[in-house]
Amino acid sequence: MIFRKSLLLLTFLLALSFVLAACGNNTPSAETSSAADEAETVAEASQTEESTEEPETTEPETVETDANGGNVLIAYFSHTGNTEEVAQMIAEYTGGTLAEIQRAEEYGDLQEEAEAEILDGVHPEITVSVDSIEGYDTIFVGKRPE
Repeated sequence: MIFRKSLLLLTFLLALSFVLAACGNNTPSAETSSAADEAETVAEASQTEESTEEPETTEPETVETDANGGNVLIAYFSHTGNTEEVAQMIAEYTGGTLAEIQRAEEYGDLQEEAEAEILDGVHPEITVSVDSIEGYDTIFVGKRPE
């Protein structure tokens, strides 16, 4: 009887260890990863996808736009350049128009001012290099991850 219970317990613990090992997270947490690491991961993932796929055609796939090509707008805010790089990739793919979103006033001490704005719920005045969004069918908005 004791042998059976011990064997059952050992089997249960072994199965539990396999389940926990399979569900383990080997990637760094969001708190410790930086924006540069995330950009490298995205770049590596896109290179991996490109290298594993067999090329079916020699021409890149494109999204159809209207005759003037101006129906896609890619508006982005990028302090370090990562979001800008992704926005440029989207613009190349879609043939869309890029519009950088900038803060109207430059940040003094970026870290302190940005943290204070977030804590206080303040939304600073911004500028965008597009007069109107009326002529666009699709608008992509890029910003830093939360």
